[in-house]
Amino acid sequence: MNNNIKYSQGYVEVDYDNLFKIAYDEMISNQFEEAEKHFDIYVLKNPNEWKAQFYRAYCKCHEGKIGDIPRQAQIFESAFKAAYEKIKVKENQEEKEAGLKIILTFLNEQASYFTSNGQRVGGIFGSASVGASTVRASNQMLDNCIKLVEKDCSNNEELSTLIKNLRKTHRTGITAILVIIFIAVIIGIVTFFWIYGDLLFLDL
Repeated sequence: MNNNIKYSQGYVEVDYDNLFKIAYDEMISNQFEEAEKHFDIYVLKNPNEWKAQFYRAYCKCHEGKIGDIPRQAQIFESAFKAAYEKIKVKENQEEKEAGLKIILTFLNEQASYFTSNGQRVGGIFGSASVGASTVRASNQMLDNCIKLVEKDCSNNEELSTLIKNLRKTHRTGITAILVIIFIAVIIGIVTFFWIYGDLLFLDL
């Protein structure tokens, strides 16, 4: 099924039968900008397709600067909540559980992305505050998303285990980041006094 749709500066030929797969393949290949553009087109034709909207938000949260992560965490959390609203009303239990597994799996991926970037930036002198804000944003996003779906996952062993592992893995990661940030700050202070100490106490 081909449809002409206005996009960017002109008209493109869109094959909606394959567009979702193309966008998904780009996403899992870390081609997030291209994937987001293709999900944008797909959603125009399929506005009620929760997966496309959810994946589009996931892609958006992998673009921009590390300092954008607190805002990206809000974007992902909103998309997670919107997807859950679509999933929880499904009458077919298997479809419902499959949907929950998808959003929890991508929650793990998103939290891991935020955590690794927080760890990286937290270890750079002068960026401890950015690392700390990244940690807080990731932690808040994770807690809010888990609380939202936890009840619906309680009767499924696989989903319950996934949530348990999410908490365990990212709590450990967050603790490590805070330690790294603390060490970076101490090193920064010591370095400052080592370099400028003589000047500060010159007149004493």
